[in-house]
Amino acid sequence: MLTEHGCRISPSTYYDHQARSRSARARRDERLKAEITRVYEATFGVYGARKVWLRLNREQITVSRCTWGTTDA
Repeated sequence: MLTEHGCRISPSTYYDHQARSRSARARRDERLKAEITRVYEATFGVYGARKVWLRLNREQITVSRCTWGTTDA
């Protein structure tokens, strides 16, 4: 499939990548995504990014304001 898209990498590089565990950042982003969704849905989709961020921090879920663009939530 990679060859079809013009990506020339060795098979060993592909399989090494597949075997690696997820990074700490990726695992944290998954947890944050669930929390962001929970808060957003609890407010019937009314809260924007700022209010969701403030509520998470009030709930002792520490998250930076600049994190929003990286979680795709």
